[in-house]
Amino acid sequence: MYVRGQIRRHCTEIDFPSSSPTRHFKECEDGKFYPLDSFVKQVSNVKSHNKQRKTTTRLPSLINQLKDLHKSYNEEVKQKILRGLKSLSPEAFEIFAKKLMEVYGFHSMEVTKVSNDGGIDGHGKLKVGLAEMNVAFQCKRWTKNSIQRPEIDKFREAAQGNFEQGVFFTTSKFSEGAKGMSIKKGAVPIILVDGAGIVDLMINKGLVSKEKVCGYIVLH
Repeated sequence: MYVRGQIRRHCTEIDFPSSSPTRHFKECEDGKFYPLDSFVKQVSNVKSHNKQRKTTTRLPSLINQLKDLHKSYNEEVKQKILRGLKSLSPEAFEIFAKKLMEVYGFHSMEVTKVSNDGGIDGHGKLKVGLAEMNVAFQCKRWTKNSIQRPEIDKFREAAQGNFEQGVFFTTSKFSEGAKGMSIKKGAVPIILVDGAGIVDLMINKGLVSKEKVCGYIVLH
């Protein structure tokens, strides 16, 4: 709403007390705003007819300012979602990961009991062509430290033999050593999804609302 209000202040044929004398946009019948080829100097007078004078100067830095505002807003939203993820309990994060995988086409998903997970937090299946792939997933709801290589090694060891694919979720990040071990010849490949990656997956599937994320996460 803030960005829209700023654009309307700089629209031709729209006049109100806080309108800018410099106009860069035009609002069309479809409700969308379109930039003018050159900006217009408009003398604002709410009680009289508008007086306009076109110049040959190209659009100034206002467009870049609006782009920066939009980018900052998007980054703030992503940070709020990530804070919500980090506020979950480890058990709730596992359930969240299960539901996220289901949205992306995995099925028969189950979360392993905490007392006997054997190094695997959950598992399920993914249909690939005519076949089905057995997939295990691991979750680390960490707030600070990065996931190191030993964590990847332990997960792969637990998945080896029973699963063809592993997915490792964390609200933190992966170290370079961990990234280097995601693919290992002759071993189960591990897909690494860090906090920023999880947020992007959620946004891509439209799983973010103003109040909750996937029905679990309240944005703080």
